[in-house]
Amino acid sequence: SFEIGNDFLLENMVWRPEMASAVIRKAAVYCLSSVIERKLVARSTLVASFSHILPVLFTDLEDGDFLTRKYSCLTLEHLLGELKGFVTGDDINRIYPELMKRLNDS
Repeated sequence: SFEIGNDFLLENMVWRPEMASAVIRKAAVYCLSSVIERKLVARSTLVASFSHILPVLFTDLEDGDFLTRKYSCLTLEHLLGELKGFVTGDDINRIYPELMKRLNDS
């Protein structure tokens, strides 16, 4: 089973100022999106990691790189799809404004 919590993907999604970190961050967000989309991670792992993933994705939604922001949105889409029935109204109230900011993204 693929673990997310404190593994290399989530750690590399955290913002750091160096240019190399930006490239690694974009790749890590894309990898997480792909892992979730392809159902390579157990739902129970996603549930256990949800509270750790969200804050990191929120910072990645503010990234200076358009593709990192796009991949963060895709990751949220896949994550929310996998966690139907688990995500609460409070979670949606936290996520919705962050996604609304991306509608006018260019």
